[in-house]
Amino acid sequence: MPTALTCLPLPSRPVLAVLAVLALLTAGCSSASPSRPASAFDARAFDKGAAAPGCMRHQQRSPTAADNGGPGADTARRLAVLRYYTANGNASYCDGKPADATDLSWMRNYLDQGADRSHVARWVPAP
Repeated sequence: MPTALTCLPLPSRPVLAVLAVLALLTAGCSSASPSRPASAFDARAFDKGAAAPGCMRHQQRSPTAADNGGPGADTARRLAVLRYYTANGNASYCDGKPADATDLSWMRNYLDQGADRSHVARWVPAP
């Protein structure tokens, strides 16, 4: 006795080919778009699967509008900043220099998200 599955027609080869091409074309798509500029935050020194580094790298660029919240903000990028400074915020910088103005702008961004000041207290003392 035939089942419901054996009665369904199989897609033709041209249909399968079109579906395969569409899958390949969309595989390279990302969530970045002109309306969502890339974050300036560099978390290379901290990978969520790796142990915390012994020192931090200086940030090269200041936070962008996408990093500061609001309608164009990306939650994943903001969480990366929170994760990075919560784990490493009181660490030394790898070059032995203190936090510079760009680093401090990221730490203020971290605090503006409601984070605990104790995680960056070495560089941003309480007012």
